Amino acid sequence: MDERELYFWDLTGHLIVRDVLTPDEVAAANEAIDYCQSKIPEREAGLGAKGSRALAGTGRLEVHGLMELPRPFCEPFRKMLTHPAVVSRLNVMCGKGFRLDHGPLLIAGVKGTEGLTLHGAGEPHRSHVAYHHQNGVPYCGGVTVTWQLTDVNEGDGGFVCVPGSHKSSRAMPDGVRTCDEDMGVVTQPAMKAGDVLFFMDGAQTHGTHPWRSERPRRSILFKYAARSCVRGVPTQDLFLPQVWWGEETVEGMTEEQRAVMFGPGIHHGGAVKALALDERGTVQVDGLQAGFPRDAQEAGRGRKKRTGMDERELYFWDLTGHLIVRNVLTPEDIAAANRAIDDHSGQIQVGEDNRGARGSSALRGTGRPTLHGLLELPRPFCEPFRKMLAHPAVVSRLNVMCGKGFRLDHGPLLIAGVKGTEGLTLHGAGEPHRSHVAYHHQNGVPYCGGVTVTWQLTDVNEGDGGFVCVPGSHKSSRAMPDGVRTCDEDMGVVTQPAMKAGDVLFFMDGAQTHGTHPWRSERPRRSILFKYAARDSVRGGPAKDLSPPEVWWGEETVDGMTEEQRAVMFGPYSNHYGAVPALGVDEDGTVQVER
Repeated sequence: MDERELYFWDLTGHLIVRDVLTPDEVAAANEAIDYCQSKIPEREAGLGAKGSRALAGTGRLEVHGLMELPRPFCEPFRKMLTHPAVVSRLNVMCGKGFRLDHGPLLIAGVKGTEGLTLHGAGEPHRSHVAYHHQNGVPYCGGVTVTWQLTDVNEGDGGFVCVPGSHKSSRAMPDGVRTCDEDMGVVTQPAMKAGDVLFFMDGAQTHGTHPWRSERPRRSILFKYAARSCVRGVPTQDLFLPQVWWGEETVEGMTEEQRAVMFGPGIHHGGAVKALALDERGTVQVDGLQAGFPRDAQEAGRGRKKRTGMDERELYFWDLTGHLIVRNVLTPEDIAAANRAIDDHSGQIQVGEDNRGARGSSALRGTGRPTLHGLLELPRPFCEPFRKMLAHPAVVSRLNVMCGKGFRLDHGPLLIAGVKGTEGLTLHGAGEPHRSHVAYHHQNGVPYCGGVTVTWQLTDVNEGDGGFVCVPGSHKSSRAMPDGVRTCDEDMGVVTQPAMKAGDVLFFMDGAQTHGTHPWRSERPRRSILFKYAARDSVRGGPAKDLSPPEVWWGEETVDGMTEEQRAVMFGPYSNHYGAVPALGVDEDGTVQVER
């Protein structure tokens, strides 16, 4: 993207690239649509307008499955999937390794087809489509790419947006939402067949006006996401707990525990439920579908204050990037968890010396001892950790920090330090920026894509070592100096909080700069880490086995695709260690796979 495109994208929230398709390519795509014209179902009128007078009309016409059409009719849409004009811009907008989230979808309007009420602008905020600008680089978790196959003149209708709304901190007035009183802020861009529209789907306020032209509207929508963000899933089965984690892990869990074991995804058809606390402080499955507002009045908008953290906790969390809640575990809880670890101490694995220190003098030491698989331990040894999984102290705060429908992304993990165990170099603070763990504050409500919850099973006194952080670094716009990263010259900004056995630490994993100091105490360090994510984010977890294109989308969809096309069909996964390819554009404008 050149400076003019970057300026327009950051300023408005959308971008039009002219004349991307040749007339022959437009004709081939329209011929494919003519082939499947009989398959176009008309939706019930009013579903999109939702009572708006300005948007009323006949039902919208949609066609899915364009990439599964028989050859040669699928080829125009597969070519759009990884077109150089798309790859070169999405590598900037979403970051390297962007992926197709869902689509393509044909919107086939005829004169009188209804509009769609305006939505987006973080109402409610969802990290998978949020826009951030950090260290001079723009990032958007979700971008929709719309290919125009017919002309759209001024006043024809179709796509409309509110330029600049991706940066608004005020809720959208109802009149703008319905276009009955749009205040003059709603714009309908004119486009020609062959043009391509990029817009921040979810961050920018957008919708459609009724189609007024005698010509049909033909727009092909591809919805892309950053590597670690999820907007939808191809099939509901993919995110069921027993599929995402495996039968062994979730066997015997309560309904409340299983509620945080679903895989990621927003458009799940109501299969996923959220958790809440009743008046007695007991965790229960909430009737609210995870990731969806209860009704229009609760659609984010800052009009309904979320509960679960008092003003002091909210202030400290927003200010520092972490929070300690004292005395959550009882002495009996602590003893039971330590007995389970003692009984399975032979399974503790010790890492390579100084692997985490990475050349730092201040952090040098022996390898870090860890123990995985705590939820799968035989009964009763798994019970203390399963109890932590959906503990009231966790549910009440993560419902605010990550939003309703938060999920376990990976863990739990025991960090079992002994005297002399090495530290871990500091990381996070958006270096590089990753939307799945980013912190954002909008309409008076905090949101964090990824939060790590650490349960302390032994005391951590001042100077003992262990977890350290840089308070406030989740809002820093400057890169971390190397001396801070290695703790060799930490400038006095690095803090090691003191904690007692039974305390629980929450921190913004990825947004806040954090790491560990070498363990200096004669007592062992025992910390249990659970890494949670917002409903629409993926940090790691079991996604590696589920992300290959033929698993995530199915063999029929990806059959016959080129290597470049397959590269954007992987499922969501962040910590893939090079298993997932990215795309680049070489000097002659050809798309190629990059490892």
